[in-house]
Amino acid sequence: MTEVILIPVEEWGGDAVHFLYDLLAQRRPEVNISHKAMPSFSQHEAFCASKPYAGWWLVVPRPLFDGAGRAVFQVPVGACYITKMGEIGIQISRAHQRKGYARTALNTLIEMHKGRRLLANIAPGNEASRKLFEGFGFKHIQNTFELEQHGNAEKNA
Repeated sequence: MTEVILIPVEEWGGDAVHFLYDLLAQRRPEVNISHKAMPSFSQHEAFCASKPYAGWWLVVPRPLFDGAGRAVFQVPVGACYITKMGEIGIQISRAHQRKGYARTALNTLIEMHKGRRLLANIAPGNEASRKLFEGFGFKHIQNTFELEQHGNAEKNA
């Protein structure tokens, strides 16, 4: 299994917000549930500052060591989070997908939250995520439907 460490977003510093914004911009529409449109950077920055998750981490490959034995951290390859309700989200940058990072991040999250009910909301078009979570024993429990209404809501009452 590819080795990664999860570093809390707030410990990485200001560059984390930029990395997370770039990562969000990489999402393909068919795998996206939470965003209809790409937020502005200032909207994204405000979202990050609101600390929206119970835990939010950058997925970083294990550090390399220089000749003096000092750890040299690599750049993040993705991010993951868990909500207060136990919902997990994982996204790996396109350049690093299919290299085992999501699998290792998910395994780490499961270990961190042993004994807790965990959930994953997966868009119907995201076959890779469905297979990943099923491979860890997650079971399909529901379908969520959405009705987008525009204009006067009383018309349908």
